Amino acid sequence: MLLSLLATAGVIYGGFALLVACLLLYEKIGGFWKFVGWLGVLAVFLVGLMLATARANAADIIDRRVAAEGYEHSIHIDGKIWPGDEVVFRTIALEIPLAHSVEVVLSSPGGSIAAFAIGRIIRQRGWTTIAIDQCNSACAYIWLAGYKREISLGTVLGFHQVGEDCANGCQRISGAGNALLGAYLNELGFDEKAIRLFTKAPPAEFTWVSPAALAQYGISFEMYGPKAKPEPPTQPSYIEALRKALISKSMRLRTNYASGPL
Repeated sequence: MLLSLLATAGVIYGGFALLVACLLLYEKIGGFWKFVGWLGVLAVFLVGLMLATARANAADIIDRRVAAEGYEHSIHIDGKIWPGDEVVFRTIALEIPLAHSVEVVLSSPGGSIAAFAIGRIIRQRGWTTIAIDQCNSACAYIWLAGYKREISLGTVLGFHQVGEDCANGCQRISGAGNALLGAYLNELGFDEKAIRLFTKAPPAEFTWVSPAALAQYGISFEMYGPKAKPEPPTQPSYIEALRKALISKSMRLRTNYASGPL
């Protein structure tokens, strides 16, 4: 979020700076060309503002650097995944020593094929992925990359084909995007049966995959949640130990008496 806010502030500041510079320049220009110049300044400013807003709405990717149970780093990806998020994720990954254990916690409605680059980093580093709450589309494909995968109780993963926008605002199948998706899933080692499951639904729909379905297709995972710690063996109380000792001694006396001379 901090990077997104800085990007937004930078673009807005740049737009104002450009506006001031153009005002100083256009003071010497009049008539039609001055009007054209004003339109140009306004167009640049609006485009910059739109790009900044898109970046501000990108996913929050944060290394909380807290000692999660069994892990030295906990990277959280929340919100829609946009182009450029893979750069943020790679920057974070490069700061983490190779020997450190990392969990990547995912909660996202989906987004861009930038997810494939994020997934490749996760698989190369041998990190764990954890799906909580909502994890669809690009988020689900990142989850598949985990060397170890976990899913929270009640979470269902949503998969579909890669789409691209139509002229009338609809979503159509992207041939190039699905070629990249197929190559990505093949790199992760999934067989044809699993790939058909993931890519069955068109871009505007979802194939909902539950933990039971994952197990049916032979996709390894664990349920996410607090691990039950084994109870320590109970130590007998002093009174209980004394009672057992007295009973044992009484049984030996009876045995000796019964086996003695008549």
